[in-house]
Amino acid sequence: MRETAIDNLHPPVIVSACLAGVCCRYDGRDALSSQVKERVEAGECISLCPEELGGLGTPRPRARIEAFEGSSVSLPQDIQAALCQPIGVEGGGAVFQGKARVRTEEGVDVTDAFLSGAFEVAREAVRCGARSAILKTRSPSCDSEIGVTAALLQGLGIQIFPVDRDREERG
Repeated sequence: MRETAIDNLHPPVIVSACLAGVCCRYDGRDALSSQVKERVEAGECISLCPEELGGLGTPRPRARIEAFEGSSVSLPQDIQAALCQPIGVEGGGAVFQGKARVRTEEGVDVTDAFLSGAFEVAREAVRCGARSAILKTRSPSCDSEIGVTAALLQGLGIQIFPVDRDREERG
């Protein structure tokens, strides 16, 4: 196996549970990365699914981040205290700024569940001292550019390493 950037990450590392082979994606499938699964099994990574931690079941309706005008989200004190930089204003960061909400394709607002899951992942990252995370791309929770959880982790100073299992499967 060729060496990649994630081979050199120092544990503990937070990872999207679907990348470790957990069937927790919205469609009930996983997005298995054998490299990530090996690191979880070796105890180097902690696999978490923010959407399940936020109370959403599996399978669940597909969700996306949509523009919205509202008030900013009040962060729990423990998470606010751990922030080392402002949360971004684009993508998932816009949810924290009150500029976006997360809705299913049917229009059901699931923002609170996404925020709850992001807070749980952030708490675990702080608790275990994680400085990096391997997250699934094209996810409204985990994507490093649009994800709610990814935005919060970045605010905690955690470096995000995106993995696009869908693109790898297509070749």
